[in-house]
Amino acid sequence: MKKGFSLIELIVSIAIVAIITTMGVLSFSNQSQRQSLANEVNLLEQKLNEQKINALSGKMNNHQSSEMYGLKIEPSGKAYTLFYDNNADCNFNTGDEIDQVINLTEGVEFQNFLNKIICFRWDQQGHNTCLAGGDCEQSGGYTFHLKSKKSEEIRYLVVDLESGLVTSGN
Repeated sequence: MKKGFSLIELIVSIAIVAIITTMGVLSFSNQSQRQSLANEVNLLEQKLNEQKINALSGKMNNHQSSEMYGLKIEPSGKAYTLFYDNNADCNFNTGDEIDQVINLTEGVEFQNFLNKIICFRWDQQGHNTCLAGGDCEQSGGYTFHLKSKKSEEIRYLVVDLESGLVTSGN
């Protein structure tokens, strides 16, 4: 009786290990994309809430208090800008200051609301959430959709236009 493995047995064993490894790598890649998408949704939710808190607290920027704090989705759908809306028109103008530009993780992008703005303000009548153009009397909500290009998964954030409440979901 011979001891050891034949060439055929060795090739079959290597093929099985290669298939299992490939499945593991693909599974890890998909999980990584899903996690990146979840992280981007969580960060966007955090930044929207920060802008709302800035408006409620009357946060100072360059020794003046902005009436509105905004978030603009860039036309590419791959970044967004946080800004101080110094003239309170819920538009990103020359006099407004950029607080931060956030680039989304590679493979994650906005599916809607491209090149649009949402703002938060606090005035004597109370808190308002505004869409571009300063129209703060809207009711209902607006939904941001973020999508992973690889996994085709979509996650969303809803901003209630009356309360400014930000909630996320799948």
